[in-house]
Amino acid sequence: LRGTIPGSSFYRTYPDGTLWHLGIVLVWVAAWQWVHENVRINHFFNLLTFMSRNITSIYIIQWIVICWMLPVFGYQQSGIEATVCEICITSLMTITISFFFRRTNKTST
Repeated sequence: LRGTIPGSSFYRTYPDGTLWHLGIVLVWVAAWQWVHENVRINHFFNLLTFMSRNITSIYIIQWIVICWMLPVFGYQQSGIEATVCEICITSLMTITISFFFRRTNKTST
């Protein structure tokens, strides 16, 4: 495929590379639509709903947490296992802070 030749990047692909990306996104959206229609509401869906409704604050909090964690974990110094653990820690901290931030704002109004 021309879109995957060296020298091209994600942001500068040929039309065939763009069509591949579009196809992947459409399949992903169709899969989530199927899951939404065929799987009962559960805690995971509630978490996704919470994150969807608070995406801006989660994004801001996540970058603050990442910047605070840089001196602790470094940058590009960890192996794959440590990186996955760091991603999980960052995500857990971000969601927890966002949840308590949202809860505090609701109780103060």
